[in-house]
Amino acid sequence: MPLYEFLCSDCGRKATVLCSISQRNESRECEFCHSNNLKRLIGKPRRLRSDEEIAEALTDPSSLSGLDENDPNSIKRWAKKTASELGENIDEELEEMDLSETENKASQ
Repeated sequence: MPLYEFLCSDCGRKATVLCSISQRNESRECEFCHSNNLKRLIGKPRRLRSDEEIAEALTDPSSLSGLDENDPNSIKRWAKKTASELGENIDEELEEMDLSETENKASQ
């Protein structure tokens, strides 16, 4: 079954749904804000991987190349890539980190 991406017009977040071709145009609810105002996007082709394949990719030492533990942006890129490998979207959490970081700098 193919994966389809939907964009919520109310909260602006994307959701990925695994469904048959015949179900792709059915009405859907946003998993984040529960709005029914979703629009199907043209997604990039990808294939489902087993948990074992995902674990192997994440434990590969080369996946840590270029990671600078002293650079917050480097850590954010790594976290986003790792979350993406696990099928998670952490954009909102990363934005919250940016906001709290900015607020901490402003209060000093």
